[in-house]
Amino acid sequence: MAVLGFGIIVTAASVNMMLQTLVDDDKRGRIIGFYAMAFLGMAPVGGLIAGSLAGQLGAPVTAMVEGTCCLLGTLVLMRGLPDMRTELQHAALRR
Repeated sequence: MAVLGFGIIVTAASVNMMLQTLVDDDKRGRIIGFYAMAFLGMAPVGGLIAGSLAGQLGAPVTAMVEGTCCLLGTLVLMRGLPDMRTELQHAALRR
């Protein structure tokens, strides 16, 4: 659980930093507000989906499905990481 919590904290901080770096100053508040709404607002939906799956498939299978989804999401995001780094570097130089 400690590793999971650390991963969530690092991810949230990294996304927040990227958003603040890439977004224009006049739109930053709107984007951060939307990000917070999406980040916090999707937690109950995820819990509802996980609960439904656990009721139908069982908790161990649900945990494996969720873990697989997280790994697939990580792989997709890793493919775009070099482009994100380049964009962040350009955005930092523009400021």
